[in-house]
Amino acid sequence: MSIWRTNDPGRFSAVAMSDIDGNGTYPNELPHRNPDIEHISHMLPGILNVRSRHDDGTTLVLTGGMHGDEKAGIVILDRLVHELCEGEVPVKRNLLLMYGNLRAMQAEGGKGLRCIESEVGATSNLNRCFNYGTFEHPKCYAERRANQMVECAEAVLQGRRVEAIDIHQSFGVPTLADIRQGGDRTEYTYAMLYPRDISDTLSWVHHYFSDIVAGAVLNNMSKVHRTWAGYMASRFGAHAATFEQGTIGHTDHVTFTPQLYDNLVLSVGGEGRLQNPQGFDVWKCQRGIIRTSENFTFLDAAGQPLQRAPQDFVSISYRTVARDGTTAHMIDEDERLLFANAEVPIGDRAAEIIARMKTDLVPSP
Repeated sequence: MSIWRTNDPGRFSAVAMSDIDGNGTYPNELPHRNPDIEHISHMLPGILNVRSRHDDGTTLVLTGGMHGDEKAGIVILDRLVHELCEGEVPVKRNLLLMYGNLRAMQAEGGKGLRCIESEVGATSNLNRCFNYGTFEHPKCYAERRANQMVECAEAVLQGRRVEAIDIHQSFGVPTLADIRQGGDRTEYTYAMLYPRDISDTLSWVHHYFSDIVAGAVLNNMSKVHRTWAGYMASRFGAHAATFEQGTIGHTDHVTFTPQLYDNLVLSVGGEGRLQNPQGFDVWKCQRGIIRTSENFTFLDAAGQPLQRAPQDFVSISYRTVARDGTTAHMIDEDERLLFANAEVPIGDRAAEIIARMKTDLVPSP
């Protein structure tokens, strides 16, 4: 096994960011020495189409860096591209590998920002730019990048069975002990799911990822979702999920990040089914909180502004959790907050309100 380092200038994220505007020649072939790979086509900056010699009719779509300051997915993709090209990973299915917001990844000297050009509003966030079709007159880089990603997906995924995992990183992820009595101190890694069929999608997570997923959150698919995973589910009928890592992986791959990497490598090699699937919590989205003004803030029990947003999933003892100008946002006793962030652009989601869902589709943890 070759040594892989996050500061290697040859990592593919650095290659992608060196040509953000696509001034190179595309598509082009990426050299490799993997006997399982027919070819790797570098379709556009940071977008790779991998064709396996053992194509089973499925394509696994992996994305990272949708938000530039969430490094876990970037780290995983860098390592996977490297080991694919070196022939260290067996490849039994086709892959579509994409880095997301390259400009946001590059911002702040490489530390990254969640998104850039926030004055544009919600679509400055790349993960709010999908299920629109094509932006005919893109107003910002995120809209242009969304056009590129959709173009490539439409070119290679038609008629395929698709699994799509968008790797994110939520800095409000609690520990298991914060959610479950008697839980350990490891972080509460969770999956945000976009189920075309709830039973099938929960079964997919249970049998392939429940060794790392402590909780799964089900979206309402009667609504239009502007996220990448939502687009994958609605357009291609994919098993689609956003996997939220915790603060781990921010500067390197540690704790759950390599564990997720190991799961993905097994899936790439056609051997992803777990021998001992585990139970996990199931949650359901209730409604979103959309920021509509400059005067948005989360509140403490005394109704005063919070310096830091409430943590994901953790029980809140008071009901009024946010104020947006003159509008108060309230939750019920059994509800929780997810993705709480007061700094999102106006028009973007400042939090999702969720509640536990009773189900016998997967075992209790």
